[in-house]
Amino acid sequence: MPDQEGAANKPQQLNFSCHCGAIKVSVPRDPAPKHINECMCSNCRKHGAAWVYFPVEKVTITKTGPTKAYLWDEKICEFTWCEACGCTMYWYPTETFPGGIKEMGINTRCIENLDDLARVERRVTWDMA
Repeated sequence: MPDQEGAANKPQQLNFSCHCGAIKVSVPRDPAPKHINECMCSNCRKHGAAWVYFPVEKVTITKTGPTKAYLWDEKICEFTWCEACGCTMYWYPTETFPGGIKEMGINTRCIENLDDLARVERRVTWDMA
């Protein structure tokens, strides 16, 4: 049975930050995302990011330092990272995706409280071809 008291004591926001704290991202905890995506495109592999997705209008971003951005491939996604510490924080769409979807990805590796993530026993494994 879930710990109702523990759930009630959790913050109402999921908070993410770069290593130096110059970029902070927060989103409402409810509704919680259903999965984390470890995208295997060339860009995401090289950044080492694992993404969780939220509607753009639900995300609050606070920057107290300089950022850098990279428009990749067909320039439909802009990846942003902290210029000071180099953490890749998020990407957002430069246009609305098919079906009217306007979501952005936040790097779960930047979550402030690891207890906000559920542990899983299985992992995706890869072998050299």
